[in-house]
Amino acid sequence: LLKAWSIAMIGLGLLFVAAAWPVLDWPARLFLDIAFWPIDGRPEGLNPEQRLLSVIGGGLTVGWGVLLVLLFDRAHRTGDDELSRLAVTGLLAWFIVDSLGSIVVGAWMNAIINTALVAGFVIPLALENRLNQGRRARRASHPLS
Repeated sequence: LLKAWSIAMIGLGLLFVAAAWPVLDWPARLFLDIAFWPIDGRPEGLNPEQRLLSVIGGGLTVGWGVLLVLLFDRAHRTGDDELSRLAVTGLLAWFIVDSLGSIVVGAWMNAIINTALVAGFVIPLALENRLNQGRRARRASHPLS
């Protein structure tokens, strides 16, 4: 689930990178329309500066998604909870900075979207951590361990 959510983040990043081409910028424009609630059909187009920032943000999101796929895959294969904790630390840093900045510029809806995105990582991680603790407890109490 964590890898799938990370791959979805890569796809989201690619949608923002696509805003470099006017014919493909509708997802970025829709996102801006939602982020600056209420939905009113604005912006009708993106200027070069908005396209650049969309591409940069999209590229960072793709890189972030790839890193998370690799971290979660390795953590799952090795049972290394520290890798998951490191990923959560990075996710929370993004969440706080991005959400606070969004609120400051009046895009409070983005903070709500961020909450759903971070929950898509943190909830499965918490569940996996609980399962791993149960497994470790069972192994430790097993007479042959």
